[in-house]
Amino acid sequence: KQALSGIQKEGFRDAYLKRLRPPQPFPSITTLDGETQTFNAEAPEASPTTPSAPQMLGGFKIDLGGLVLEGDNRVQFIDQGVSPLFRQELVIKTLKLGRISNQPGTKTPFQLKASIGQYGSGVALQGDIQLFSAKPTMEIKGKLKAIDLPPFSSYSAPISGYELVSGAADADLNITILQGNIKGAAELKLRNLSVTAADPNLVKETEKKINAPLETALDLLRDNKGDISLTLPVSGTTQAPKIDPGDAIAQATASVVKSTAVTALKVAVMPVGVLLTASDLVGAVMDQVNLKPVPWPPGSDQLVEKAKQPLSEIAKTLEKQNDLRLKLCGFAVEADRKSLLAGGKTITDEQLLQLAKRRSAKVKALLVTQHKIDPSRLFECMPELDHRPKGEARVEVEK
Repeated sequence: KQALSGIQKEGFRDAYLKRLRPPQPFPSITTLDGETQTFNAEAPEASPTTPSAPQMLGGFKIDLGGLVLEGDNRVQFIDQGVSPLFRQELVIKTLKLGRISNQPGTKTPFQLKASIGQYGSGVALQGDIQLFSAKPTMEIKGKLKAIDLPPFSSYSAPISGYELVSGAADADLNITILQGNIKGAAELKLRNLSVTAADPNLVKETEKKINAPLETALDLLRDNKGDISLTLPVSGTTQAPKIDPGDAIAQATASVVKSTAVTALKVAVMPVGVLLTASDLVGAVMDQVNLKPVPWPPGSDQLVEKAKQPLSEIAKTLEKQNDLRLKLCGFAVEADRKSLLAGGKTITDEQLLQLAKRRSAKVKALLVTQHKIDPSRLFECMPELDHRPKGEARVEVEK
């Protein structure tokens, strides 16, 4: 027998991994040296005598005291199997693994601290995992904070028919996976969520499930800040997870409708003058936010001098209204395409959308870094194309 043991703790820093899912259903990995390895689903099946993964370890014993990953470690995930292309980068600050052993039933405790994106979209998870189990077995608890929702439209639209125009999510996770079977829930808080219909047929199915248009159901669930709290059950298997936000929204909406029936009765018998207070009138005035868009030169994501005044006004408005949240919506236009075509290359809509996204990200960056605005008050929208011949490149600012 051979053994890999006696090592108390191993450490790594500043790693980089890129995970690419191509359009075809064959998974592939881009390795650290840039080489892409594709696993062909038509590869010959293993013979009956070929050992399975656990059997290949044979008498080889693994027993490590722990593993630590620290620093600026980046994992980039690109999914080309959806449209628009999904791209996210996870920056791992700390990953700590406890005892690692291939002895049956050994649980390895873990702690993960990471971020998604540039401004504090936090990931803090802990639990334990059986690394050498034949089927995934683990317990996960933790929090996700300020995860931008628009990029996930690539997945929401094919399921529900709706795109996520803007918003961010916080989540408390409590999930158990036993031999590949999932059981658990996520307590969600959706902040400044707005949606738009993308597929009329799927929209009808979603509305049938929740017994109302999605926008109406979401409005019923919003609190006085516009936030939505949901309990999202997670079940199924690791091969076919079951996550159905439609059921969660339907149940939550039914509860809200029941509780507001009493309020509706009170309103029906109460004089309007009693309901409309001075604070309501002040709130109506405060809700009026008219901010100029931030302009951009065609084909560029670099700010110019005339953009400074709108940015300054946005910052002043946010400083005056501490509870105000703003959406930053980037637009690319035909003038962008013409400017970029001057280089002799074909410019796709996807490239223009990425340009619009970089513009909204830059506005957020400047408001956070130069004007010290809390990033949790700023929400990037899905980038959009303005096909009008005289449309201007811009980032629109909305409440």
